[in-house]
Amino acid sequence: MTNKSTKKEIQNFNDGVNRLAQKTDRVLSKVTELEESFEEYTEKELEYIDKFKLLTENTMEDEDLYEIIIKYNFDDNKIKQELQEYMKLVKKKGDEYGWTKIEKGKSKKII
Repeated sequence: MTNKSTKKEIQNFNDGVNRLAQKTDRVLSKVTELEESFEEYTEKELEYIDKFKLLTENTMEDEDLYEIIIKYNFDDNKIKQELQEYMKLVKKKGDEYGWTKIEKGKSKKII
């Protein structure tokens, strides 16, 4: 192999790497745009989610809590009412399936 053909191969290899890097940059740019367009919770929404997650004893997902909070436009009383109804159902289902709660190493029937 001559020095000239080796340089040509190296140049072709470098060109290929550069094209691949450009394609990668375009894909990563699109991923970044998608991530930026994905909405996150506001500070107020996070406060409400944390506040009411305790009321549900961590049985409800953040997204579900968020939907209820938005549904009632941050009205504490209405949110609390719906969550209390939800907890009644959860506890009733727990009784039907015989769920138990473990506290300090001892099981306790959830009522």
